[in-house]
Amino acid sequence: MLPLWDDVTKDWRAPLTWLLILANTAISLYVFNLPPDGQAGIVERYAFLPNLHESLSPRLLTSAYLHGDYLHLISNMVFLFAFGPSLERRLGRISFLALYHLAALAGWLLYAALAREVAPAIGASGAVSGLVAAYILLFPRARIFTAVWLVWFWRAFYIPAWVYIPVWIAIQLAGALNPEETEIAYLAHIGGILLGLGWGGVARMRRR
Repeated sequence: MLPLWDDVTKDWRAPLTWLLILANTAISLYVFNLPPDGQAGIVERYAFLPNLHESLSPRLLTSAYLHGDYLHLISNMVFLFAFGPSLERRLGRISFLALYHLAALAGWLLYAALAREVAPAIGASGAVSGLVAAYILLFPRARIFTAVWLVWFWRAFYIPAWVYIPVWIAIQLAGALNPEETEIAYLAHIGGILLGLGWGGVARMRRR
């Protein structure tokens, strides 16, 4: 299920969302076009390493702007495009930017605490997961225009956020509980989700 946009935002002027998409895309495309040894050097220098020594290093942020391949980049940027504009307008630019980066940090810290492996980790998935989690608390009645693969073809239609996001979170939990089945750092997603739920809950209470 790939979210494309929601039915909340009618104004697409969301400068920070577009800036984050641009930054992630530009950095990742630059790295993708390096020779293999250059790519390895970037990962070695800027990826997050889940050990105590690295837990408070700048890698917590630099790693969130790197991606493993085009699919990894595109999927994260599609989620950012789908949920970012409405959140940016609702939270305000400073709060939105803080949520994005703190969710990335929370994701890597949980990954560092619980991961069984010490392989370098990269990607904006923790940050994006925080946005998705905050979204369900701030826009529970929204609908998400979603592309779904139905065996032989894609079909796109609106799905209520209160259906889409809990199902998506359940998928992340299932992945985190079975880490040996995939190379995806689902624990980082869960860390971002937890931060996002807390952030969204506080923002919702302040709005009342």
